[in-house]
Amino acid sequence: MIFSGLRARHAILAIMASLALVWFAQRSILVAAAAFLVEEDPLVPAEILVVSNSMPRAAALEAALLYNQRVSSHIVIADWVPDPVTEKVHRLGIPYLDVSELSKAILERSGVPPSAITILDDRVDGTEAEVSAIAAYVSQRRLSSVLVVTARSHTARTKWLLHRKLPRGTHVIVRSPRFDQFSIAWWWRERDQTREVIIEYLRWFNTLFLPDLWRRTVSYRADLRQHDEARDLSWSKETPKQSLNVSTRIVRSDSARVATESRATDRREPILLDLGLTQRPVVDADLVDTPLKPLTP
Repeated sequence: MIFSGLRARHAILAIMASLALVWFAQRSILVAAAAFLVEEDPLVPAEILVVSNSMPRAAALEAALLYNQRVSSHIVIADWVPDPVTEKVHRLGIPYLDVSELSKAILERSGVPPSAITILDDRVDGTEAEVSAIAAYVSQRRLSSVLVVTARSHTARTKWLLHRKLPRGTHVIVRSPRFDQFSIAWWWRERDQTREVIIEYLRWFNTLFLPDLWRRTVSYRADLRQHDEARDLSWSKETPKQSLNVSTRIVRSDSARVATESRATDRREPILLDLGLTQRPVVDADLVDTPLKPLTP
Protein backbone atom coordinates (compact mmCIF):
# COMPACT_ATOMS: atom_id res chain seq x y z
CA MET A 1 0.00 0.00 0.00
CA ILE A 2 2.84 2.36 0.85
CA PHE A 3 4.56 1.74 -2.50
CA SER A 4 1.24 2.07 -4.29
CA GLY A 5 0.64 5.45 -2.68
CA LEU A 6 4.13 6.61 -3.58
CA ARG A 7 3.67 5.62 -7.23
CA ALA A 8 0.40 7.51 -7.35
CA ARG A 9 2.04 10.62 -5.91
CA HIS A 10 4.93 10.34 -8.36
CA ALA A 11 2.47 10.01 -11.25
CA ILE A 12 0.55 13.08 -10.09
CA LEU A 13 3.77 15.08 -9.73
CA ALA A 14 4.90 13.99 -13.20
CA ILE A 15 1.59 15.08 -14.74
CA MET A 16 1.74 18.45 -12.96
CA ALA A 17 5.33 18.97 -14.06
CA SER A 18 4.40 18.14 -17.67
CA LEU A 19 1.48 20.57 -17.60
CA ALA A 20 3.71 23.28 -16.13
CA LEU A 21 6.30 22.64 -18.83
CA VAL A 22 3.67 22.90 -21.55
CA TRP A 23 2.29 26.09 -20.01
CA PHE A 24 5.66 27.83 -19.87
CA ALA A 25 6.71 26.52 -23.29
CA GLN A 26 3.39 27.16 -25.01
CA ARG A 27 4.66 30.09 -27.04
CA SER A 28 7.59 28.06 -28.34
CA ILE A 29 5.22 25.24 -29.27
CA LEU A 30 2.85 27.60 -31.09
CA VAL A 31 5.71 29.26 -32.96
CA ALA A 32 7.08 25.87 -33.99
CA ALA A 33 3.64 24.80 -35.21
CA ALA A 34 3.50 27.73 -37.64
CA ALA A 35 7.18 27.52 -38.57
CA PHE A 36 6.59 24.00 -39.90
CA LEU A 37 4.22 25.45 -42.52
CA VAL A 38 6.66 28.10 -43.77
CA GLU A 39 9.72 27.48 -45.95
CA GLU A 40 10.98 30.46 -47.91
CA ASP A 41 14.02 30.43 -50.16
CA PRO A 42 16.58 33.15 -50.86
CA LEU A 43 15.63 35.36 -53.77
CA VAL A 44 17.51 34.43 -56.94
CA PRO A 45 16.72 34.91 -60.65
CA ALA A 46 14.47 32.32 -62.31
CA GLU A 47 13.30 31.59 -65.84
CA ILE A 48 9.63 31.97 -64.92
CA LEU A 49 7.77 33.56 -62.03
CA VAL A 50 4.47 31.95 -60.99
CA VAL A 51 1.62 33.89 -59.37
CA SER A 52 -0.25 31.50 -57.10
CA ASN A 53 -4.02 31.72 -56.84
CA SER A 54 -3.81 31.17 -53.07
CA MET A 55 -3.28 34.91 -52.61
CA PRO A 56 -3.79 36.45 -56.06
CA ARG A 57 -3.68 40.16 -55.28
CA ALA A 58 -0.65 40.16 -53.00
CA ALA A 59 1.16 37.59 -55.18
CA ALA A 60 0.51 39.60 -58.35
CA LEU A 61 1.77 42.80 -56.72
CA GLU A 62 4.90 40.97 -55.56
CA ALA A 63 5.42 39.43 -58.99
CA ALA A 64 5.18 42.85 -60.64
CA LEU A 65 7.83 44.23 -58.30
CA LEU A 66 10.12 41.25 -58.95
CA TYR A 67 9.61 41.57 -62.70
CA ASN A 68 10.59 45.23 -62.57
CA GLN A 69 13.66 44.19 -60.54
CA ARG A 70 14.50 41.76 -63.41
CA VAL A 71 14.28 38.70 -61.20
CA SER A 72 12.40 37.00 -64.05
CA SER A 73 11.38 37.99 -67.56
CA HIS A 74 8.18 35.94 -67.75
CA ILE A 75 5.20 35.51 -65.41
CA VAL A 76 2.84 32.52 -65.41
CA ILE A 77 -0.67 32.31 -63.95
CA ALA A 78 -2.64 29.11 -63.54
CA ASP A 79 -6.21 29.60 -64.78
CA TRP A 80 -8.62 29.26 -61.87
CA VAL A 81 -11.84 27.30 -62.33
CA PRO A 82 -14.70 29.77 -62.92
CA ASP A 83 -16.98 30.29 -59.96
CA PRO A 84 -20.67 29.86 -60.90
CA VAL A 85 -21.57 32.78 -58.62
CA THR A 86 -19.09 35.03 -60.43
CA GLU A 87 -20.66 34.10 -63.75
CA LYS A 88 -24.09 34.99 -62.39
CA VAL A 89 -22.73 38.37 -61.27
CA HIS A 90 -21.33 38.92 -64.78
CA ARG A 91 -24.75 38.23 -66.28
CA LEU A 92 -26.18 40.97 -64.07
CA GLY A 93 -23.85 43.42 -65.79
CA ILE A 94 -21.75 44.03 -62.67
CA PRO A 95 -18.00 44.40 -63.35
CA TYR A 96 -16.25 41.70 -61.36
CA LEU A 97 -12.91 40.05 -62.12
CA ASP A 98 -12.32 36.40 -61.35
CA VAL A 99 -9.07 35.26 -59.73
CA SER A 100 -6.95 34.84 -62.87
CA GLU A 101 -8.30 37.99 -64.55
CA LEU A 102 -7.58 40.00 -61.41
CA SER A 103 -3.97 38.79 -61.24
CA LYS A 104 -3.42 39.62 -64.90
CA ALA A 105 -4.99 43.06 -64.54
CA ILE A 106 -2.80 43.91 -61.54
CA LEU A 107 0.32 42.83 -63.42
CA GLU A 108 -0.53 44.86 -66.52
CA ARG A 109 -1.48 47.98 -64.53
CA SER A 110 1.81 47.62 -62.64
CA GLY A 111 3.84 47.88 -65.85
CA VAL A 112 4.24 44.24 -66.89
CA PRO A 113 3.65 43.94 -70.67
CA PRO A 114 0.98 41.42 -71.78
CA SER A 115 3.61 39.60 -73.84
CA ALA A 116 5.40 38.70 -70.59
CA ILE A 117 2.31 37.08 -69.05
CA THR A 118 1.05 33.56 -69.76
CA ILE A 119 -2.21 32.11 -68.44
CA LEU A 120 -2.00 28.32 -68.54
CA ASP A 121 -4.63 26.34 -70.42
CA ASP A 122 -5.16 23.85 -67.61
CA ARG A 123 -7.75 25.07 -65.14
CA VAL A 124 -7.01 24.51 -61.47
CA ASP A 125 -9.00 24.49 -58.26
CA GLY A 126 -6.37 24.12 -55.55
CA THR A 127 -2.67 24.01 -54.74
CA GLU A 128 -2.13 20.44 -55.92
CA ALA A 129 -3.81 21.08 -59.28
CA GLU A 130 -1.87 24.34 -59.58
CA VAL A 131 1.45 22.60 -58.95
CA SER A 132 0.57 19.91 -61.52
CA ALA A 133 -0.15 22.58 -64.14
CA ILE A 134 3.13 24.35 -63.35
CA ALA A 135 5.07 21.08 -63.55
CA ALA A 136 3.56 20.29 -66.95
CA TYR A 137 4.48 23.77 -68.26
CA VAL A 138 8.05 23.52 -66.94
CA SER A 139 8.50 20.02 -68.37
CA GLN A 140 7.19 20.95 -71.82
CA ARG A 141 9.58 23.89 -72.10
CA ARG A 142 12.47 22.19 -70.31
CA LEU A 143 12.97 25.09 -67.93
CA SER A 144 15.72 24.87 -65.35
CA SER A 145 14.30 27.16 -62.65
CA VAL A 146 10.95 28.39 -61.37
CA LEU A 147 10.03 30.92 -58.71
CA VAL A 148 6.58 30.57 -57.11
CA VAL A 149 4.98 33.37 -55.10
CA THR A 150 2.31 31.96 -52.80
CA ALA A 151 0.74 32.54 -49.39
CA ARG A 152 3.27 32.28 -46.57
CA SER A 153 1.36 29.48 -44.83
CA HIS A 154 1.39 27.50 -48.12
CA THR A 155 5.10 27.76 -48.85
CA ALA A 156 6.28 24.48 -47.26
CA ARG A 157 3.53 22.36 -48.81
CA THR A 158 3.92 24.05 -52.20
CA LYS A 159 7.67 23.40 -52.23
CA TRP A 160 7.16 19.77 -51.18
CA LEU A 161 4.68 19.22 -54.01
CA LEU A 162 6.91 20.97 -56.55
CA HIS A 163 9.88 18.76 -55.70
CA ARG A 164 7.70 15.69 -56.17
CA LYS A 165 6.25 16.74 -59.54
CA LEU A 166 8.93 18.81 -61.27
CA PRO A 167 11.69 17.15 -63.31
CA ARG A 168 14.76 16.25 -61.30
CA GLY A 169 17.33 19.02 -61.29
CA THR A 170 14.82 21.88 -61.58
CA HIS A 171 15.77 24.72 -59.27
CA VAL A 172 12.72 25.57 -57.15
CA ILE A 173 12.33 28.88 -55.33
CA VAL A 174 9.24 29.46 -53.19
CA ARG A 175 8.55 32.78 -51.53
CA SER A 176 5.64 34.67 -50.02
CA PRO A 177 4.67 38.25 -50.95
CA ARG A 178 5.93 40.97 -48.67
CA PHE A 179 2.28 42.06 -48.23
CA ASP A 180 1.34 38.76 -46.58
CA GLN A 181 0.61 39.55 -42.94
CA PHE A 182 0.80 35.96 -41.66
CA SER A 183 3.04 35.98 -38.58
CA ILE A 184 4.82 32.92 -37.22
CA ALA A 185 5.42 34.74 -33.94
CA TRP A 186 1.87 35.84 -33.16
CA TRP A 187 -0.53 33.92 -35.44
CA TRP A 188 -2.70 32.68 -32.55
CA ARG A 189 -3.69 36.26 -31.68
CA GLU A 190 -5.45 36.78 -35.02
CA ARG A 191 -8.65 34.91 -35.84
CA ASP A 192 -7.95 34.67 -39.59
CA GLN A 193 -4.40 33.45 -39.07
CA THR A 194 -5.47 30.90 -36.46
CA ARG A 195 -8.04 29.55 -38.89
CA GLU A 196 -5.41 29.43 -41.63
CA VAL A 197 -2.98 27.37 -39.51
CA ILE A 198 -5.67 24.85 -38.61
CA ILE A 199 -6.86 24.51 -42.20
CA GLU A 200 -3.33 24.24 -43.58
CA TYR A 201 -2.63 21.29 -41.29
CA LEU A 202 -5.81 19.69 -42.61
CA ARG A 203 -4.53 20.33 -46.14
CA TRP A 204 -1.27 18.58 -45.25
CA PHE A 205 -3.26 15.62 -43.93
CA ASN A 206 -5.30 15.57 -47.12
CA THR A 207 -2.15 15.73 -49.26
CA LEU A 208 -0.26 13.02 -47.38
CA PHE A 209 -2.94 10.50 -46.44
CA LEU A 210 -6.00 11.04 -48.61
CA PRO A 211 -6.39 10.89 -52.41
CA ASP A 212 -7.12 14.64 -52.49
CA LEU A 213 -10.76 14.14 -51.53
CA TRP A 214 -11.36 17.88 -51.21
CA ARG A 215 -10.58 18.62 -54.81
CA ARG A 216 -13.54 19.20 -57.10
CA THR A 217 -12.61 18.27 -60.64
CA VAL A 218 -13.16 20.69 -63.50
CA SER A 219 -15.64 18.33 -65.15
CA TYR A 220 -17.70 18.14 -61.96
CA ARG A 221 -17.85 21.92 -61.70
CA ALA A 222 -18.76 22.19 -65.37
CA ASP A 223 -21.66 19.76 -64.89
CA LEU A 224 -22.77 21.68 -61.82
CA ARG A 225 -22.64 24.96 -63.72
CA GLN A 226 -24.71 23.53 -66.58
CA HIS A 227 -27.27 22.27 -64.06
CA ASP A 228 -27.51 25.72 -62.44
CA GLU A 229 -27.88 27.43 -65.82
CA ALA A 230 -30.67 25.04 -66.85
CA ARG A 231 -32.44 25.61 -63.55
CA ASP A 232 -32.13 29.39 -63.87
CA LEU A 233 -33.46 29.27 -67.43
CA SER A 234 -36.43 27.19 -66.35
CA TRP A 235 -37.16 29.53 -63.46
CA SER A 236 -36.92 32.64 -65.64
CA LYS A 237 -39.37 31.17 -68.16
CA GLU A 238 -41.90 30.45 -65.44
CA THR A 239 -41.72 33.90 -63.81
CA PRO A 240 -40.01 36.28 -66.25
CA LYS A 241 -41.50 39.46 -64.84
CA GLN A 242 -40.71 38.58 -61.25
CA SER A 243 -37.19 37.57 -62.22
CA LEU A 244 -36.61 40.88 -63.98
CA ASN A 245 -37.91 42.88 -61.01
CA VAL A 246 -35.79 40.99 -58.53
CA SER A 247 -32.66 41.38 -60.67
CA THR A 248 -33.33 45.10 -61.06
CA ARG A 249 -33.70 45.56 -57.31
CA ILE A 250 -30.51 43.63 -56.68
CA VAL A 251 -28.51 45.71 -59.15
CA ARG A 252 -29.86 49.00 -57.84
CA SER A 253 -29.46 48.30 -54.13
CA ASP A 254 -26.32 46.19 -54.06
CA SER A 255 -24.14 47.47 -56.89
CA ALA A 256 -22.06 49.74 -54.67
CA ARG A 257 -21.69 47.09 -51.99
CA VAL A 258 -20.68 44.38 -54.46
CA ALA A 259 -18.12 46.68 -56.06
CA THR A 260 -16.66 47.42 -52.63
CA GLU A 261 -16.59 43.77 -51.58
CA SER A 262 -14.86 42.77 -54.82
CA ARG A 263 -11.97 44.99 -53.83
CA ALA A 264 -11.79 43.77 -50.23
CA THR A 265 -12.43 40.02 -50.19
CA ASP A 266 -9.33 39.24 -48.12
CA ARG A 267 -8.46 41.43 -45.16
CA ARG A 268 -4.89 40.12 -45.14
CA GLU A 269 -4.13 41.72 -48.51
CA PRO A 270 -3.95 45.54 -48.71
CA ILE A 271 -5.60 47.12 -51.73
CA LEU A 272 -2.78 49.11 -53.33
CA LEU A 273 -4.16 49.60 -56.84
CA ASP A 274 -7.48 50.98 -58.05
CA LEU A 275 -7.97 49.01 -61.25
CA GLY A 276 -10.82 51.16 -62.50
CA LEU A 277 -9.20 54.57 -62.65
CA THR A 278 -6.73 54.45 -65.51
CA GLN A 279 -5.42 52.28 -68.29
CA ARG A 280 -1.87 53.49 -67.77
CA PRO A 281 0.61 51.54 -65.65
CA VAL A 282 0.26 52.54 -62.02
CA VAL A 283 3.37 53.27 -59.97
CA ASP A 284 2.53 53.36 -56.27
CA ALA A 285 4.90 55.30 -54.06
CA ASP A 286 4.54 52.74 -51.27
CA LEU A 287 5.51 49.96 -53.65
CA VAL A 288 8.50 51.82 -54.99
CA ASP A 289 9.75 52.51 -51.47
CA THR A 290 9.26 48.92 -50.32
CA PRO A 291 12.72 47.50 -49.55
CA LEU A 292 13.84 44.58 -51.66
CA LYS A 293 16.60 42.27 -50.53
CA PRO A 294 19.52 42.03 -53.00
CA LEU A 295 19.61 39.00 -55.22
CA THR A 296 21.81 36.14 -54.09
CA PRO A 297 24.63 35.74 -56.65
